[in-house]
Amino acid sequence: MANRRGFTLIELLIVIAIIGILAVVGMGFNFNASTRKAKDTRRRSDLHQYRIALENYASATSGVYPVQATVGSVGNICGAGKPLSTNYIASCPTDPSSTAGFGYNYYSSDGSQYLLWGKLEYEGWWEICSDGRVGMVTTQPSNSCTVTN
Repeated sequence: MANRRGFTLIELLIVIAIIGILAVVGMGFNFNASTRKAKDTRRRSDLHQYRIALENYASATSGVYPVQATVGSVGNICGAGKPLSTNYIASCPTDPSSTAGFGYNYYSSDGSQYLLWGKLEYEGWWEICSDGRVGMVTTQPSNSCTVTN
């Protein structure tokens, strides 16, 4: 009987199937992480747009920011008939997730300074302060700037 070299068709198909299954499983995990990182990047960008709108508003109102004496959604100051109207921002960005706990928040007790933040999916909250400090914090902001840089 002659010595046969090579693989049979069945062996090749089994190897291809195993590689395909491993590739699909690996892509699924990687896709989830990429989606979450993309949402966090969008959140940072949206909050930066709000920052620009707030600074434009303050420039037009002698350095006074919109007052929101209790912590609340940035939607309370952005939109038609609100301080951040289309004069300062073309449209009010919304959080890319519909999950509870996500959204953009704003606080300014007297209009002299503000705090703007949003929850990230990975590492805490992204915080923007009127004094120029920007960054990630590990505890949820409430009414004072905690980011250090």
